[in-house]
Amino acid sequence: MLNFLCKPLILDKNPTKQIVQNPLNIHPSQIQVPIKQELNQQISQEYMSLMQSNEERRNVTASFLKLRECLKHIYGLLKIDLIPYGSFVSGLALTGKGMSDLDVTLLFQDAADMIKKRHAWSVEDFKSADIHNLQIVQKGLQEMKNGCQPEKNISITAFGAILEIKDTQYGVNIELQINKVLDPYNSKLIQTYSMFDHRFHQLALILKNWNKKHFPLNTTRINSYSITLMLIAYLQKKNVLPYLQSMRSEKKEVSYVKYVLKGGEYQFGYTMKANVAFEDNLSIVDREFKDRDRKSSVDQLLIGFFEFHLERFDSEEHAIRINKKQNYVERKRKPGAQKSQYEEIITKKLQKYRDLKQKMLKESANWTLVLIDPFDIGYNPCKGVQEPVWSKYLQKFRQSLKALKEESNLQGIFR
Repeated sequence: MLNFLCKPLILDKNPTKQIVQNPLNIHPSQIQVPIKQELNQQISQEYMSLMQSNEERRNVTASFLKLRECLKHIYGLLKIDLIPYGSFVSGLALTGKGMSDLDVTLLFQDAADMIKKRHAWSVEDFKSADIHNLQIVQKGLQEMKNGCQPEKNISITAFGAILEIKDTQYGVNIELQINKVLDPYNSKLIQTYSMFDHRFHQLALILKNWNKKHFPLNTTRINSYSITLMLIAYLQKKNVLPYLQSMRSEKKEVSYVKYVLKGGEYQFGYTMKANVAFEDNLSIVDREFKDRDRKSSVDQLLIGFFEFHLERFDSEEHAIRINKKQNYVERKRKPGAQKSQYEEIITKKLQKYRDLKQKMLKESANWTLVLIDPFDIGYNPCKGVQEPVWSKYLQKFRQSLKALKEESNLQGIFR
């Protein structure tokens, strides 16, 4: 099924060793962190301090393998896969207790087959089945008593049902969901960008830490996934990163269930398809990405990220995407136009899904930030960000830019 997605990104904390493993045979000066300039040296040191240790990665891996064996025991002969996603796979996990949990999804091959065949089950049945399966896992883990302790309550969120599990043996917090088909592909996409250009990986970790420092409550901040997409879009515009999805001409469609909840109650849902193809062969990417900027230093790019979102990006005017060129599409309608660029994208891509299309078009007018998910067009991962929060982000962008440009002080961006 999705076994190729299971392998996490492991970057060695020794940058010299990482260069030796460089699959593209690029000269080290093109990917190693420059240390001649003071600010670049600070970035290099901060980056190394943020990366998970080998022991932390081993613990997460061991916890995942243990949980997978537990679920195989619980479900017996049923065809299942436990697939990790999130920062463990993308390589953007931060060091420290509770900084990066393990996200996993339990996939049922029978469910995937039913989706493809448009089985008689309704989408609401799938939602109920998700909760039922989490209850089975919950009870099974309680009886096994092997250090994987499930929470008593299953959380019902806008993203579906979630069972939180604490692995006391390895000190890992796990979030388990059922049949999250697209999320592993998102993580694999980000992993590929991380492997392609070391500068992206450095910036992504630093901005993730920056985000958590300034906005410690996850309910009042832009989520880490969205910050990463914003960074990718900016680096694509600077020709540092390519458009991996546009590099693959052949489609790779997967079927998945999408249902919309409000207050935990089912509203509507569909069985949908998404093209998850992207180029993950780094040699091909390097060969085809002819206009690549190899010269911009990581400090220039960090300064540029803040400058761009302060001076050129307008959240009222632009929606962000990374799947194809023109990263910043127009949200507002031009004079005489019936639809904006963003509305045209939603109308075209969601024409078969009437309720979802109407919901997106109606709500988008009130969204402060719009990000078009790489694979799930009907999802804006930034939809919960309100104007006061975005204003605070702009304020922190200004303060950080001042610390970098006037003081050459990386630690100043975290104050």
